Amino acid sequence: MGTLPERIVFTHGGERFAVMHGGATDISRFIWPVSKDTEIAAEIAALTDQVGGFDHIIAGHSGIPMQRIVDGVSWMNTGAVGMPSHNGRPDTSFCYLSDNNFIIKKLPYDFNATIKAMKAAGLTQGYHETLRSGYWPSEDTLPPEMRR
Repeated sequence: MGTLPERIVFTHGGERFAVMHGGATDISRFIWPVSKDTEIAAEIAALTDQVGGFDHIIAGHSGIPMQRIVDGVSWMNTGAVGMPSHNGRPDTSFCYLSDNNFIIKKLPYDFNATIKAMKAAGLTQGYHETLRSGYWPSEDTLPPEMRR
């Protein structure tokens, strides 16, 4: 993992895309559906300084799917294919690109089999129950308005 680039830039359909984990100012930066436009604009500006202009950002880290347009740039977070979106539903999410539009899809799966496998591997720190409940075991990183 240490040899992978922190940023990937590509062109598709005549538009430029930048891909990163969290934010341009911090790889583990959380950008939430409720983040202020000014926070997202600051990340867009920092990323522009790093890689030049672009039309779309694909970022992750927060684990909650969202799409926002700020200053004419589309910011996309796919969510986490291995973790529910803290919404009380066990399905996870992914997205795909179609004609330069992001499509977010839910992904139902056999979470009971996954829970069983996690228990067998000793992975019982709370996330195994998240797969069933759809809620994260800790809300510490979530903004107050996204907590239960």
